[in-house]
Amino acid sequence: MKTKSLAILLIIIASILTSLAQVAYKFAADWIVYTNIISFLTNYPFIIGLFLYGTAGVFLVKSFKRGDVTVLYPLFASSYILVILFSHYIFGEVITSYKWIGVAVIIFGITLVSIGSKKKSSAMAYDAGAV
Repeated sequence: MKTKSLAILLIIIASILTSLAQVAYKFAADWIVYTNIISFLTNYPFIIGLFLYGTAGVFLVKSFKRGDVTVLYPLFASSYILVILFSHYIFGEVITSYKWIGVAVIIFGITLVSIGSKKKSSAMAYDAGAV
């Protein structure tokens, strides 16, 4: 299956929504009293985080319908990069050299999977023409 541009756009949206859900959960953590279930149910950042995760799940499923999971899911890993950046700019967390190395490894991995998928697609097209 050839991965369509729409599938890539949907997975990027899912990645952004998931990252924003993590930020909402970080805000929610300051409000929650763990021994009181009502504190979960009235915690607006927690509810927003749940909504963002659910919405991201819908985008994720829709993207998988339109493309290869082996291409799309590594792109979803970009949410780790976004969480690092959001944490730095919103919460003032420090981005260490190890985190930057991790970001580079994620980008490198996404690139390798993308290149590998293109080579597989062209090889499959070649094989189909030979039949």
